[in-house]
Amino acid sequence: MGFQARLLKRLPIGVRVYPLDLTFSVLGIPSGITSLIGLAPSRALGVMPPVAEKAWAVILIVGCLAWAVGTLTTKEIGRNVVITRIELMIFGLTLVSIASFVYAFAMIALNGLVGILPGVPLFTFAIGTYIRRIDLLGRITDRESEDNGS
Repeated sequence: MGFQARLLKRLPIGVRVYPLDLTFSVLGIPSGITSLIGLAPSRALGVMPPVAEKAWAVILIVGCLAWAVGTLTTKEIGRNVVITRIELMIFGLTLVSIASFVYAFAMIALNGLVGILPGVPLFTFAIGTYIRRIDLLGRITDRESEDNGS
């Protein structure tokens, strides 16, 4: 077994199984914090009232933290990989999706057509996190149906 394989085995299962979920959830935290404390205010979010900009930052931070914690609660139960705090992960994905959509919309509102180029990746991310949310909700529904014998 090589060094990388040994290192990988030491990581939590959530990191190994859902590395992109954890990566993306962690990426939003610095943006939210710097925006919240005014260290790096966003020109795009400047089109919104100051209270809305602060709300956006809080939504992003809480969403990213909830998504990350949900990801890190993944466990192996028998031969299945289970997210034990799936509702928390869904909540986080919902907030991150909203925050991404709002930021993308603000970029376009501020810059017009020029804002489409930087806005499209954020719209795509908003859609992707929303799809992930829907998938997880479906898993809960499927699990409940199996538990009820339907």
